[in-house]
Amino acid sequence: MTLRDWKKTWKFLKYHFEHDISLRIATFLVGIFLYIIFGVAGYFFSSGPLTEELNFEVRRGRTLSDISSKLYKQGIIRSESLFEYGVYFQGLEGDLKAGDYILYPGITPAEITNMIVNAKGRYYKIMFPEGLTNHQIFLIMEQAPFLTKDDYIDPMEGTLFPDTYTVSKGTRYSTLVHVMQKEMKKILKDLWNKRKPGLPFASPFEALTLASIVEREALLKRELPMIAGVYLNRLKKGMRLQADPTAIYGLTNGTGVMERRLRGKDMRSDNIFNTYRINGLPPTPIAAPSQAALEAVLVHPAETDALFFVADGKGGHVFTKEFKDHKKHIKALVKKLRSRKAIKKN
Repeated sequence: MTLRDWKKTWKFLKYHFEHDISLRIATFLVGIFLYIIFGVAGYFFSSGPLTEELNFEVRRGRTLSDISSKLYKQGIIRSESLFEYGVYFQGLEGDLKAGDYILYPGITPAEITNMIVNAKGRYYKIMFPEGLTNHQIFLIMEQAPFLTKDDYIDPMEGTLFPDTYTVSKGTRYSTLVHVMQKEMKKILKDLWNKRKPGLPFASPFEALTLASIVEREALLKRELPMIAGVYLNRLKKGMRLQADPTAIYGLTNGTGVMERRLRGKDMRSDNIFNTYRINGLPPTPIAAPSQAALEAVLVHPAETDALFFVADGKGGHVFTKEFKDHKKHIKALVKKLRSRKAIKKN
């Protein structure tokens, strides 16, 4: 296009602009729209006024207006309305997520939005050791200030997988319970499909129940397969399991915590969990077993003819096939414990 052509085009546009009011209005509106767009964009991607690192919490259920107001009051952004326009223009107003966010000096509104939309906030770790009862698991939850207690449904004992979980601030008990149950279900299903042939279980739940007993019995992880092997032998022979942890679970109303040693009368107590009194497995697990305990029960229980075991006084156990040998080891243990008690008194 030549210079003469440009001049002709300019005269044409100038004439119509001077004589057509609708064109003038349209041009004015387009100008305002572009001013707003570039103004919001310039604001949205420019550094904010924050001068030091700050922890910013977005609580569950908060709206865009709530968040922008809080950001402005804490000196993180310069304008509530421009922040809201920027979020609206991107269609992200419904994607803002609750969490605990660490904002750094000079953070832009665009970076704040990205952080909250993608939940790139601070996370917390919470660890549940293996072999805990529900009672003990919820005590740990109650001591975690970053969790939010809600009206969760009490899970069945043994169905919460013990592990270290990463959660954001405000995570509800019910959400964490669901995650823990889902993990246990997944691991149990996988191991059930890999189970050793000939095991005396009618369902995965029965395997879970025995694994919980094995978990509570084993202080040394290397003994898990051997303890599992002994209990499987007893189940196959129709012998009572006679597992101390089951008696303790019943006596403590499911807490699993006893401040004293188990006594003879405790083993004779009538409760539905006491395997000194009932045949087979208790009605539910008595704790949350680890993957190692589940594997010991389902995949690689020890090949042994042992039917009995008793503590050796050193953290492990002595395993025997014959009851007469078992009685000898019990006497040896009692003697050792009495000797220690006498030394303490002196």
